[in-house]
Amino acid sequence: MTEQQKDFTRPECTNPVIDMWEFFAENPHYKLIEHEPIKNGIRVSYVIIN
Repeated sequence: MTEQQKDFTRPECTNPVIDMWEFFAENPHYKLIEHEPIKNGIRVSYVIIN
């Protein structure tokens, strides 16, 4: 499994935390590994599962 990263930041995201959870709810084949706060949002690390 290859680890991926995605940033959820303003102004692209109205609410980065809610957008992050919606992203994972809409993509059940992604598994969240960790998240960290960054300026204006949140960065997540995840893997794709089969």
